[in-house]
Amino acid sequence: MMLFIRTINMRKITAIVFLFLYLSANTELKQIFKLPVFVAHYLEHRQNDRNIGLVDFIVLHYFSGDIKDADFNRDQQLPFKRICCTVYIFLALPADNSAVLHHILFQEETVSFTFSPQFTSSSFHLLIWQPPKA
Repeated sequence: MMLFIRTINMRKITAIVFLFLYLSANTELKQIFKLPVFVAHYLEHRQNDRNIGLVDFIVLHYFSGDIKDADFNRDQQLPFKRICCTVYIFLALPADNSAVLHHILFQEETVSFTFSPQFTSSSFHLLIWQPPKA
């Protein structure tokens, strides 16, 4: 019984890991990995201006357009600032095993040809190209 519960938990964990790997590699969920940059940049702004709050920081960087200030390159490293459209989707479908193979029996056909004398070549036709004989 305990082994059965471990197997179910292991399957759930494996499914969650694969789902997370798929979503982080093939969707914009990978932007979450940039959250440390977001926090560090917020703290930089906080050092320069003590009155800036988190909402003000978000409005400044996400809802005020792209302001080309001194830290523009740093602003572009924030999550969800640039959309990367490289998506690789690998789809694996199970093989269709419903194909039924039938044995095809070959039958030998006999074809008979008849000989017709009208299609035979003769040397008579070559006489037209001979010089006249005296």
